[in-house]
Amino acid sequence: MEKSIRINYRAVVTTGLVAFILSIAWYSPALFGGLWLRYRNGPPPASDWTLTFAPLRELIASYVVALLITRLSLMSSGSAVKIIFLLWIAFHGIGMAGAVIWDNMPWQLAVVRR
Repeated sequence: MEKSIRINYRAVVTTGLVAFILSIAWYSPALFGGLWLRYRNGPPPASDWTLTFAPLRELIASYVVALLITRLSLMSSGSAVKIIFLLWIAFHGIGMAGAVIWDNMPWQLAVVRR
C-alpha cells in the first residue's frame, strides 16, 4: 500500500511567517532597501495596508509549495528543494528577465526583487 503524504499545516504557517520576516529583512535599509527604493519607479508603498496583507501572500505561496510537494510525493528534502528552485526559475526568474528586457526595469532592481 502506498504511503500518503499529508500537508503539515504547522509547517506551512511557520514557513509563511519566516518568509515574511525574511522579506522584511531583505527590503530593510540594512540589506537591499536603499537599492530597491533607488531603482523602483514610484513612491514607497504605504505600509499601513501592505503589512496587513503581505503575510497572506507568503502563506498562500507556502501552501501551494506544500501542496505540490505532497501531490508529487516528494519524500526527501533534496527533492523538495529542487522543485522549489525550479518553480523559482520558472516563475520569478523568467518574470524578472522579461521585466528587464521588455519593461526597461533596471537589472539592479531585478536582482534585488525576490
